[in-house]
Amino acid sequence: MKNNIPHPPRKPIIGNLHQILGKEPIKRLSKFSEQYGPIFEMKVLKNHLLFTGDPSIINELSDDKLFYKKIVGGTETLRKLAGDGLFTAYDQEPNWEKAHNILLPGFGSSAMKSYFPAMLEITNQLIKKWEQTAKNESPLCVPEDMTRLTLDVIGLCGFDYRFNSFKRENPHPFINHMNVCLEEISASIYRLPIINKLNFSAKKRLRGSIIALNKIVDNVITKRKSNRDKEQKSDFLSLMLKGKDKLTGEKLSDENIRYQIITLLIAGHETTGGLLSFALYYILKNPEVLRKAVKEVNSVLGTDPSINPKYEDIIKLKYLNQILKETLRLQPTVPSYRVAPYKDVVLGGKFKVKKDQSILVLNTSLHRHPEVWGDNAGLFDPENFSEENERKRSSNCYKPFGSGMRACLGSQFASIEAQLVLAMIIRRFKLINYKNYNLKVKAGLTLRPEDFFIKLKLKENKEPIKQETQKNSNVPIPKIIIKNKQEYHGTPLRILFGSEMGLSENLATRLLDDALQKGFDAQATYLDNWKEKIPKKGIVVIICSTYNGNPPNNASIFFESITSKKHDFGGVSYAVFGCGNKDWNTFQKVPRTIHQKFLEFGANKILDLEECDVSSGYESQYKNWSEKFWLAIYQKKSSIDIEEKEVEKKIKITTINKNSTANYSMTHKHSKTIALSVKAVEELQKIELSKRSTKHIEFLLPENASYQIGDYLAIYPKNSDRLVNKVLDHFHLDGNKIIKLEKLSPFTTTLPIDSPIKISDLLMNYIELEDVATSKQINLLEKHTKCPPEKERLKELLLNESEKFEDYIVKGKRSFLDLLEEFPASEISFEQFILLMPSIRPRYYSISSAPSIKKNSLSITASLNNKFTENEKSELKGTCSNYLSQLKKNHQVKAFIEKNNIFQSPINFQSPIIMIANGTGLAPFRGVIQNRMYLKNMGKKLGKAYLFFGIKNTDYDFLYKEELRKYEEIGIVKIIPAFSMPNQGEKEYIQNKIKEYANEIIEVIQMKGKIYVCGDGKRMEPNVRSTINEIIKFSKLRDSFSPEYINKLIANKQYLLDVWT
Repeated sequence: MKNNIPHPPRKPIIGNLHQILGKEPIKRLSKFSEQYGPIFEMKVLKNHLLFTGDPSIINELSDDKLFYKKIVGGTETLRKLAGDGLFTAYDQEPNWEKAHNILLPGFGSSAMKSYFPAMLEITNQLIKKWEQTAKNESPLCVPEDMTRLTLDVIGLCGFDYRFNSFKRENPHPFINHMNVCLEEISASIYRLPIINKLNFSAKKRLRGSIIALNKIVDNVITKRKSNRDKEQKSDFLSLMLKGKDKLTGEKLSDENIRYQIITLLIAGHETTGGLLSFALYYILKNPEVLRKAVKEVNSVLGTDPSINPKYEDIIKLKYLNQILKETLRLQPTVPSYRVAPYKDVVLGGKFKVKKDQSILVLNTSLHRHPEVWGDNAGLFDPENFSEENERKRSSNCYKPFGSGMRACLGSQFASIEAQLVLAMIIRRFKLINYKNYNLKVKAGLTLRPEDFFIKLKLKENKEPIKQETQKNSNVPIPKIIIKNKQEYHGTPLRILFGSEMGLSENLATRLLDDALQKGFDAQATYLDNWKEKIPKKGIVVIICSTYNGNPPNNASIFFESITSKKHDFGGVSYAVFGCGNKDWNTFQKVPRTIHQKFLEFGANKILDLEECDVSSGYESQYKNWSEKFWLAIYQKKSSIDIEEKEVEKKIKITTINKNSTANYSMTHKHSKTIALSVKAVEELQKIELSKRSTKHIEFLLPENASYQIGDYLAIYPKNSDRLVNKVLDHFHLDGNKIIKLEKLSPFTTTLPIDSPIKISDLLMNYIELEDVATSKQINLLEKHTKCPPEKERLKELLLNESEKFEDYIVKGKRSFLDLLEEFPASEISFEQFILLMPSIRPRYYSISSAPSIKKNSLSITASLNNKFTENEKSELKGTCSNYLSQLKKNHQVKAFIEKNNIFQSPINFQSPIIMIANGTGLAPFRGVIQNRMYLKNMGKKLGKAYLFFGIKNTDYDFLYKEELRKYEEIGIVKIIPAFSMPNQGEKEYIQNKIKEYANEIIEVIQMKGKIYVCGDGKRMEPNVRSTINEIIKFSKLRDSFSPEYINKLIANKQYLLDVWT
């Protein structure tokens, strides 16, 4: 393969040296990136240097297994000052991993809250100085003050050291010496090597400042070591002095601690100071952005500057965080970083790069690439970082903090600090761009604005806005209370955690305490410490984080085991709580994988995977999850085999005065429950021919709701009038009567306790009336039956492994309500009946529309039970089937939108995709196809798309037939139907069509495209899987074939499933 990496014109001997030296080299390199394409080369004397700002190339470079951080140029020169500190260490140096492991907990979410008081103290010093400046109407230099502030913050938070920059007339000696070092190192980057060698005065000045800095830092270390028995500090210095590497058990030397302190001081103030300076410039230049920021700050913090914000307030400032992210997009304070391959590679399918060849990644080009950021990539727009837009974007298109394992540890620290400072500034001051300043960028080791001066005016707060209070419309889920040891039931509960920064371990300890109080035989340990088999009796909870796409160190062995070997987890009941920060592109990767593997290996999930985003504060998210967890445990205890000592549930029902107002609210069932109005209902099948019904139901979407392609709509059904009346008749009740439920003993329930409600509303909306009867319900019937023959029949049903129970109850689908009618001698009360019935469950339907097409509405495609009840020919069997069949325009439905991370249209829409579905499995793919239509109309180039669709007959159950054919005609998708009951010709199934299109499928796999499968998981998906394996076995991929090939595709997220059995 010929290597044709383009390059600018060169001069003899010096090559491209003249184009790199001088002012603003990064700006010139970014222009070359636009001009010469995805990767280009510069020759400097004898050296050949590679550069890229292309998203697809950088995506390849982001694989830590193939590329490493290259320490050359300015970063290597910085080693004179920072040695083998975190930023400047070579990958192979042992101190990098040692310091990395020791310092990680200091940058975790739990630690952030402890640093906040110091951040606030220094910020108040800045505010005080600026207040005086405003009164004097004097100009101030923004970058200088931001540098003072950020240096003081990292000094106090990291080492309990006060530079007192805002209390001195002259800078601290440390700052003078550090500036000398940074200026000289920065200048040396842009000088010829021979000039650097001969510049003896500069070398002497640099050496003297390094000695002075080392002396100051060594004194700080010595003082702390001499006082550490007396002082209990919780900062970076304490971590380094006390901490041991978890892998080697070794501590850091004093010399390396010095290097780490210098590294943290440089990194902790240079980049954040630049970020804040650029952010203030951009909000000054964008009045509408400033207006929205002020509105958010005032609503969260209030306008009274005498009230200090709390940590919990700052993390609520979502729009401010978007401003800071957008600032780093346009002005990444670290404009580039270098990587190199471990071995020879080919990038972009055609550019050969040799082992250890340095490649400079240009963040300035990446962050403005029109393929990712659109035609207005150069404009400042914080909406680029709305949650919706971030989800759409490729994970490696934004690199302000570096990449992979060598990415900056302090990104969360910088974010909290910058949000706090920016919030307090715009709350207190009006900013005046009195010089009408236009941005000039000063380049050194980092970027910052040059000569940026502003004036200030104090805000007058005639009517201070109070801080918003947390609104919570949810009725809290009652807690399970174990009052004494007599209620200990000894059910095994194993809590396994993987923790890199300490948060997962902290939460695991809290869950352990709760479990012990609730009478469980509970244990907690690292995932890697778990030597036994995953227990099949009781419950397993996994609390785990992700670190740069990898498991935490104490979970790596466990993770390797479940991703490389098959396991039998049949009978295991589990839940996974994932910790992560959505700002990282590998958010929740490890918890998602663990959750998926447990499902693949046959385990039973207690709850869906919980994806905790610590950037929004983890406390409330954990609390809500733990309440759901305990509720689910006790609701599902028959399937989980909890050996609970029965504590009798008691409830009191009181009839309320007729004038009382009944309250029916579903919001307590799910925190995101919304009311949806039916917009349209359409039958998709010709029922007279198919004898089946599939409804297209469209809902109007409330303003506060949004969804993504492939998400679920979880609908709460209502019991039919017929079933409600059966209960009312049995217990001789008036459905219009208003009652109040009161608990007389501690237990968990979703019933509307202490809230007036009509009896008919209670029965229609809160309990399942058609669920198959349980042994517990039958046992209660037997105890309260006085008729000997009926009692005997009920006892027979309760015999262990009774065939009668299986045949008569399970296969016969008899509900508890059916048994009440069949065994009229049973005398149970209405209170007992209510307590025995399960809570109404939401039914999940894939959303079959795309938000890009249908912004204010969404649709579902629902297959309804085609059988009618025996006594009522207008009523379908199945609670939700009947409920949906009765819906008409303008009817109200209670539901919530649930994420489905599996079925999203590929982030790179130019990649090819294969969609495989039968029946209503088509639903999420309709959304994908609609979105492709939207992208095509936007002028985007689309990769190939194939839809394999299992259908019985083209005349009566080809769902959305005309719509799909229109999309096919204009090139949006290739429709490949498989008719199992054709009018003529042989019957075909999806696997037959897959064989027919074997070449196209192999091409998609080779191009790293995705295969999505949705629908029947009992027959269709296994047949699809084996057929794809078969065509791979005899294709050009046969050399890499193994029976586990599909599992490799699953691991690489090329084969994605949403199936049901």
